[in-house]
Amino acid sequence: MMRLFYFISLFLLLSSGFSCKYPADKTVIYLVRHAEKDTTVNHDDPPLTDKGKQRAQQLPQMIEEQKLKYIYTTPFERNRKTVQPLAKEFGSEIHIYDWGNWEPMVDSIKDLKGNFVICGHSNNIFPIARALGAETDQSELDANEYDKIFKITRAEGAVVFETIEFNLNK
Repeated sequence: MMRLFYFISLFLLLSSGFSCKYPADKTVIYLVRHAEKDTTVNHDDPPLTDKGKQRAQQLPQMIEEQKLKYIYTTPFERNRKTVQPLAKEFGSEIHIYDWGNWEPMVDSIKDLKGNFVICGHSNNIFPIARALGAETDQSELDANEYDKIFKITRAEGAVVFETIEFNLNK
């Protein structure tokens, strides 16, 4: 009976090491566009609409990783308000980057390990993705396209680029 117990314990121990989808040292980077902005306001830094606020509140539910280490966003109100619920949920500090000069931010995180969120704009999401090693031929999001999250997983030299649908819960 004792031999059976040891055999089952050994089997469970060995098989548990092979059940992970990615190795422990993987890096996951989520690229999100700011949530819906108020286009009725006529200035460079419009706030979020009610729908945008709802999307921002639901964003933490869309992030699969348990430990979100870094959050990067541009200084615009719509971007900061989009990631604030994430920062609160995961206890992460928000780092600001220049939306038109994002290359230094990408260079600073390329070799970091951990899980990230980068909140950007319709015209810089895909260039950032490519700079991080993702293969995509898209150049920018449509003006009213807010319902996607882009996930880059880097592990053992491989880069996987996925699109996640982000439909709002009613």
